[in-house]
Amino acid sequence: MTHDVRFLSESPASSLADDVAGLTELLRRAGGLPDGGRVVAARATPVGGAGLVGGVVRLRLGYAPGGPPGPPSLVLKTASAAFAEGPRLAEVEGEFYRHLAPRLPEPVVPQVLGSGGEAGGGPCWLLLEDLGDQGFVRQIDGCSAEQALAAVRKLAALHAPWWGRDLPAGAREITVPRDAVVTEFCARWLGSHTGAWPPVLGDAPQRLLAGFDRLATRLAAAPRTLVHGDFHSQNIAFGAADRPRDVRFIDFQFAQHGCGPLDVARFLATSLTPRLRRTIEADLVREYHRALLARGVTGYDLDRCRHDVRAALPWNLATPLALHVMAIQQRGHEWPARLPIVERCLAAIDDWDAWSVP
Repeated sequence: MTHDVRFLSESPASSLADDVAGLTELLRRAGGLPDGGRVVAARATPVGGAGLVGGVVRLRLGYAPGGPPGPPSLVLKTASAAFAEGPRLAEVEGEFYRHLAPRLPEPVVPQVLGSGGEAGGGPCWLLLEDLGDQGFVRQIDGCSAEQALAAVRKLAALHAPWWGRDLPAGAREITVPRDAVVTEFCARWLGSHTGAWPPVLGDAPQRLLAGFDRLATRLAAAPRTLVHGDFHSQNIAFGAADRPRDVRFIDFQFAQHGCGPLDVARFLATSLTPRLRRTIEADLVREYHRALLARGVTGYDLDRCRHDVRAALPWNLATPLALHVMAIQQRGHEWPARLPIVERCLAAIDDWDAWSVP
């Protein structure tokens, strides 16, 4: 079964909150509002949060009395003004929802109600189903073992359909890691840092920079698939206790065509406490691999899967360190006293002896 994702571009993002007639039409065309229903009010509230690389606004909707209602709220995503790469990152996500999400055989992402900016037609924007805030887990808190199992099983549903396959021609910005927009961002900021690195990092920044191009190339080794690129718990909406398998993913600005275990490595290192990770990581890798095979992936054994997870672990340092360097240079911030997520990544690198992967 292919889930239909409809794209409309009649309403510019800047006026959606004021265009109740346009919102009504978008919802009706996408099957989100029965005939007779009508949007009469929309209130826009910015959604903030550390690490956001796109503009996010929640639209709370009101409907005409006596008519059937639609969803109480939607999420509007636009390019971030804080990043020079913001418009291109928004294009990456738009291409994912336009060319790849409709071909996924299982529900993995929120429904798209509308979009704009395709094919250079102005700034990119996406109007998405609102998954709420309750199903997400802060990285610092870490997932439970049950949530972690659900996450890697659903991750296989994202990876398996594109395993060993080329991506559609329209997904031009979804490239191998070496050429990805986020890689350009990381290389630029990491290479610009001339000050001292925090002592807690040891020689990790120097190792990362020295092997940056080699690592990016390694993460594009066949078999390639569609990877999320920023697969951590704050980008995973977990279902309620009575729907543990109802897991969906958001924020595809870092989507790439690369090694599937890149996503597994990101999740293990960032979204579990080190104690829990050490207890369950072998089971999680095994379950991810089993779920791939169950969805038709062949010629990829468990030892290779473990090797690819290990090889990808140092890559987890690139984005958070680049973001810190940007904050230091642009806003005059200092290095924080603690870097808890980066320290988790370092612990995983050490536990897996990941720097020694040739």
